[in-house]
Amino acid sequence: MKAVLFDLYETLVTEYNPDRRREQRGARLGLAEDYFDREWGARHDQRMRGEFPDYHSVVRDICEAAKVKPNERVIEELYQERLAEKSFGFRQLDAGVVNMITQLRELGYLVTVVSNTTRDEVDSWTSCQLGKLIDDPIFSFEVGSMKPEPAIYLEALRRLGCVASEAVFVGDGSSSELAGARRVGLQPIWATWFLERWPSWRMSEVEPAAATCKRCREPSDLVRFIQEIDYIEGEDSKDDKA
Repeated sequence: MKAVLFDLYETLVTEYNPDRRREQRGARLGLAEDYFDREWGARHDQRMRGEFPDYHSVVRDICEAAKVKPNERVIEELYQERLAEKSFGFRQLDAGVVNMITQLRELGYLVTVVSNTTRDEVDSWTSCQLGKLIDDPIFSFEVGSMKPEPAIYLEALRRLGCVASEAVFVGDGSSSELAGARRVGLQPIWATWFLERWPSWRMSEVEPAAATCKRCREPSDLVRFIQEIDYIEGEDSKDDKA
């Protein structure tokens, strides 16, 4: 075992914030709120693949589709609010997660991130502690591919210089990421240390493949499990030579 590939949201950082208030984005642009939400969701894959250059261009596209003149001042305000909202998880890092990454690196494992995300969502990445521990994250908007597509996992492996059988993928089970990892030969591991903080409805959004994966309820569980994999494989190798 050489490498550990991590999902980002709800695996290394969480957006769970019981005090979070829902922003009225559509109304401030002169749009019905449900219309804005629907159109924002309809552009999800394009946003994740970087087909829109930035947040502003997505909002302009929604306004223009509704034949409403984009208000650039409001768009900029919404953008700044989004940066602040998305920085929450990076400002509230879990000590157990930071210790887990640190331990894995000290044990000699390569560590990276494979995330479906947009530029504005990871604006705080480089300034947070995780950004200093993980050197070459794979962000979907930069590589033009998103989980569960094979290309994004394979790009991560290429950069790490290893093959799928030498790595595991750890995620909360959104975006069919665990099934996608398994299809390219990675061993998928289901991380639930953040999911278990959320209301029960969040767990219902997890992909069915999660139930067939090794489950880690705490970051420390993952470190032990990966060491166990290496120990078992090492013993098997000794038996083969014998």
